[in-house]
Amino acid sequence: LPSSLKSVITDFCTELLNISQKENSQQGQTIQKEGFQETYSALAPSFLSGRQYMLSIYLHDTASYPAANTFYLGSPSIKDKTYEVPVLFLSQKGSWIVVFYALLQEDSWKIEQIRYGDFVYE
Repeated sequence: LPSSLKSVITDFCTELLNISQKENSQQGQTIQKEGFQETYSALAPSFLSGRQYMLSIYLHDTASYPAANTFYLGSPSIKDKTYEVPVLFLSQKGSWIVVFYALLQEDSWKIEQIRYGDFVYE
C-alpha cells in the first residue's frame, strides 16, 4: 500500500471515527441531521469529483451504527490501477467492514467508490 494512499485512508477513517464518537456522545447516534453538513464537508474532498454522493449514502445508511472505537486497515488488492482497501471498524457492540476503492488522480489519491456491509452485533 503506497504510504500516501495509506495516509488518505487513515485520515478519512480517523475523521469519521472522531465525528461519530462526538455525535454519539452528544445524541446517542452516529450522525445527526444537524451535523450532517459538517461531516460531509470534512470528508467529501477525499472523493473523486462527482462521486461524493457515495459519502451521503454511507452517512445515511450507517447513522444508526454505534460509534466505532477503532479501525484496522486490511491488505489491499490492486486491479487496473485501482486499490481496494478493506477497513474493519469496531465498536463495543460489534463491527462492520468498509471497502474503499481508490485511484491516483493528478498526484493525489481519491476515493472512487465505497462499499460496506451491515453492522454485525457481537
